[in-house]
Amino acid sequence: MHNDKTKEKAVELRKAGLGCSVIAKALGIAKSTVLMWTKEIKVNVVRNNDERIKILEKHLDKSFSLDTISTEEYKQQLKELGYVPQKIKTQKDKDYNPKAVGEISEVKCLAKFIELGIPVSKPYGDNQRYDFVIECQNGRLLRIQCKTARMKENGSFLFPTRSSNWNKKTHRTYIGEIDGFCVYLRELDKVYIYPIDDNKSGITLRLIKQLHKNNHKQKFAVDYELTEENSIEKIFGIKNKFCS
Repeated sequence: MHNDKTKEKAVELRKAGLGCSVIAKALGIAKSTVLMWTKEIKVNVVRNNDERIKILEKHLDKSFSLDTISTEEYKQQLKELGYVPQKIKTQKDKDYNPKAVGEISEVKCLAKFIELGIPVSKPYGDNQRYDFVIECQNGRLLRIQCKTARMKENGSFLFPTRSSNWNKKTHRTYIGEIDGFCVYLRELDKVYIYPIDDNKSGITLRLIKQLHKNNHKQKFAVDYELTEENSIEKIFGIKNKFCS
């Protein structure tokens, strides 16, 4: 049984901006318990690991474990490997235009295909779920949906694999309607290709290993970056036989 003091501390941390998972780890209780205690609290959750640590140090008197490391350590590793994120506009900026961001991502992906000599075609109109069609060396055509990735401080980036209708609160997969995703990572100006494989809501690729974690099930971006050496045939051959 949890005492009133634990509950009060959970509520205090939640109001300070911590997510339920972080609070559960810090207090040694179940996430479902934290959710139950704090379900009425609406906050903007702090995403920066360093800020999370500062909040915990301020509100907790005892030692705790976040199972995480300083953001600066990740930044240093990324820098050593040549991954230096450029400054980009985000939703926090007043002049942020999501439509323009999507259009730029599509142009960047198209330019990469052309640069590598990959034939690419766009469908007439906007009634298709794919943005363009690319041609493999053996003539096989692949339907590609373009996505914009979001880079995280820990050396990973995420892109959605479902479309969302926020007004109707519905989600729709692309399974059976496309063959893969072309992903533009704005922070690094890089293009990645990822074959569609299941019904996940999003895919996370890592630029570097997650420190102090088990990387057994992690997917690494280098395996999906579109380059002369890492061709479409090679990337799609990892998951399926579209281009074999």
